[in-house]
Amino acid sequence: MSFFFRLSLPDEVVIEILSNIPLHFLLNTVSFVCKRLHSIIQDNSKLWQHFEFDNQLSLNENHLCQILRHAKAFHRFCIPEAVTRLLPPDIDLHLHALCFSRDLLFLDLTGIELSSLSFLRRLDRLEVLILDSCANLGDCDLPGVKYCIRLNHFYIGFTKFSPNAISQNLPSSVHTLECSGVQFTLHQSRSLLGCHPHLLHVTISGLDPIEYHHLCIEFPRASISRV
Repeated sequence: MSFFFRLSLPDEVVIEILSNIPLHFLLNTVSFVCKRLHSIIQDNSKLWQHFEFDNQLSLNENHLCQILRHAKAFHRFCIPEAVTRLLPPDIDLHLHALCFSRDLLFLDLTGIELSSLSFLRRLDRLEVLILDSCANLGDCDLPGVKYCIRLNHFYIGFTKFSPNAISQNLPSSVHTLECSGVQFTLHQSRSLLGCHPHLLHVTISGLDPIEYHHLCIEFPRASISRV
């Protein structure tokens, strides 16, 4: 990285070069090269458009503050199973900054102990939302999803959402719904697929083999998985 400085490249050029490098490599490696690079990486939101890491993150309150101050730039924000050591109200307070992520397309909050989805009301460009194992969320939180008018993949496996609330709040844009662990009756399954003809891929739980067979025959357009 020292060639940046031998050539005395301006910050704008350095930022353009760094924008081609994954953020996890910038933070874990490049930012330790020198103070100038560290400052550029920490202070330029253009470099934070894709926040996702291969390993599980451990995030304290200072980490979240530092990360979410770049929320306006996010296109992808993924912190699945992150260890936060914060109470749900504090997590909600910090994640509310996502309401400024108007260009956000992909959001993965798997296993995060948040208890509100109020920030979704501003995310009308969101295409993929993953809330698997978010155990503190309930039916009263689901209406926010209706504001995600471009959502096409919705993952809510092993949550407390009821089948009726899922059916009532599912945006018409969703074609892939994964809700493993949510117990559907045959009637609730029929209601979901009948009310949402746009669904093409659905994963549900609760049906016995005979009920599952009848459902597949009744709705041949959809690829239905039973777990």
